[in-house]
Order: sequence, then C-alpha cells, then structure tokens
Amino acid sequence: MGFSLGAQIAIQMLSQSPDLIDYAMINSALVRKVPFGKEMVKPTIRLTYPLIKYRFFSKLQAKQLYIGPNLFEKYFKDSNRMSLDTLTMVLEENMSFQVPDSYADVKASLLITVGEKERKVMKSSAIDLLSKRDRAQAITITGIGHGIPIAAPEFFNDILENWLEGAGLLLNTKVIPKC
Repeated sequence: MGFSLGAQIAIQMLSQSPDLIDYAMINSALVRKVPFGKEMVKPTIRLTYPLIKYRFFSKLQAKQLYIGPNLFEKYFKDSNRMSLDTLTMVLEENMSFQVPDSYADVKASLLITVGEKERKVMKSSAIDLLSKRDRAQAITITGIGHGIPIAAPEFFNDILENWLEGAGLLLNTKVIPKC
C-alpha cells in the first residue's frame, strides 16, 4: 500500500518489477506533472520554510493532513529536522512525477483510491492510473480529502481488507468508472 509520496514510490516499484507484487493499493498518488511546479518549489519553499519552526504553522499543515493531537509532536519534530534542500528536493520530485511507461506491464491487481475533497489534479491522477491498467479498480472515498489513512485508519483498513477478500465496497465509497 502506498499513500501520497509512498504511492508514487509504489508505482515506481511496480513498474520496475512488474511481477513482484500480486496486489497493491495506491492512495492519493499525484501522477500528473504540475505545470511550473518544479520551477516554483524552490522560491516558494525558501519563503515559507522558516514557518515550519512555528507551532501555529505546523498545526495548520497537520490539520490539512488529518494529523491529530496524538501525532502532532512527532510531526512537528520531524518537520523541524528536515533541511531546506531535502524538502525542496522531495517536493520537486513529487510535482514532476509521471507514470512510467512500464506501468502498463504491471501484473498486480490494483485498488486506486482518492478522497472526494482532494484537488482536481489528484482525482485526474486516479483516473490516469485506472485507464492505464486492465486489472485495476478505483474508488473515491466520500467526505474526505488528502489523508484518509490518518483521518480514518480503521475505515481505510476495512476498504483494503474488503477489497483483498473480494467482499465489495463499503458505504461512503464511489466507484470511478473506466474511461
């Protein structure tokens, strides 16, 4: 299972070794290159990077990612440990990631998920991933943005478990049709 950046890594791994994995869940993977994203990251991060030292700013970020009070201190400490160069590099790679051509050769059954309240580019990315694979299903999880594994881990795990067992979809999910 891969979520966000981890989803991009999972896609890359699957594409490099198409026979390695039988089942994979790809959640909230950005696979569309953000126009001017790579060019805008460095100047934007240089301006905003000092803000990560402030708890109020980290709390705003944590809220967007559904990181609750029980995980906030770890998130705050980890954020403060990340260097400007590392953060810039990670974000540049994230915004320029594209599905490798060899993704079409992946043998695994895939479940692609995206939150209903996520940005349009994330929903479009889910459709892109679905359209490039025969053995794939995709669902939108209603009422949630980016961060379902953190916001509702039990529900998220139930989705995965039901899919692996072939039990069907849960309430609060919608199937994304293949184009």
